[in-house]
Amino acid sequence: MVKLLLFIILLGSECLAQDSVKTLKLEHPKPDATIFFNYHTALHANHDEFEIQRAYLGLSQKLDDHWSATIRLDIGSSNDLPDITLQRRYAYVRKAAIAYTYHNFEANIGIIDLLTFKNSDQIWGKRYLRKSMQDLHKFGASADLGVMAKYEIKNYFLFDIAYVNGEGYNHIQKDNTFKFCTGVTFIRFKPIIIRLYNDLMHKNLSQTTSSILLGYDYKRIQIGSEIVMRRNDEYQQKYHKYGTSHYITINAYKKFNVFGRYDYLWSEVIDNTESAWNQNWDGFSFVGGIEYLAHTYIRFSLNYQDWHPANKLIDNESFIYFNIEVKLK
Repeated sequence: MVKLLLFIILLGSECLAQDSVKTLKLEHPKPDATIFFNYHTALHANHDEFEIQRAYLGLSQKLDDHWSATIRLDIGSSNDLPDITLQRRYAYVRKAAIAYTYHNFEANIGIIDLLTFKNSDQIWGKRYLRKSMQDLHKFGASADLGVMAKYEIKNYFLFDIAYVNGEGYNHIQKDNTFKFCTGVTFIRFKPIIIRLYNDLMHKNLSQTTSSILLGYDYKRIQIGSEIVMRRNDEYQQKYHKYGTSHYITINAYKKFNVFGRYDYLWSEVIDNTESAWNQNWDGFSFVGGIEYLAHTYIRFSLNYQDWHPANKLIDNESFIYFNIEVKLK
């Protein structure tokens, strides 16, 4: 990772050297902000609360016809942190990257957005309610520190390749293990989208994650179905886990949408054990509700969310949520 950081510094120095030869008139930076707010009440327990679940603050700058730079902060909920920090919020640099584009080619370096499940996020389209299945259940990260390149064969395929630290954007590099990611998205038959993805990390044993997405995104309806497999989780032999997610959104009337989603997670039974190794985190969940698009940058949702763990010693959970998303651009 030290070599990667040195490369970033050298690349930035080269950009400054070129800028000293030719001064460019830059456009104004483009700020953006996104806020996720909710009120929810538990049906399985005596608990309700208001919550600002997430806030993203960013700034992007186009440097010329090919170069651009972006920085974005992720201010998260204290519920995502260990108990000792429940009274605190945290902020991470969610993105800090420079990008180079030329025709159908694009390269990014820094803390970058990954394409691992980006299509899933787009088709699901309700990050302000719940993360997509792979993100929620830690099959991968939405951003990481490293380099990525993608190339589109116009109207047919989008190929992407990335080499990142594998820890996600909210963790420092703890070892010399990196993640190598490859993916291909078939776009020839839009509005049908097919994506194949695989990544590899290796220590004493290889950990791999593979996924397939089939999606349909056209005007008043979005449908997605995906399956993901993690082999040798945390580099442990035969510790495989799986997940599948199916979701649909229908524009029922003008600014009103109805939606539903079903997730199911399971893992292997190891050797002669009686239950799956990850049964405390295996299970299924349902999300369903209505959404009102009040404005281009504001939307509301009243919805039901639950979780049914595979381990019958753990109680089921169910909630009624009222969610709001606000975007400022």
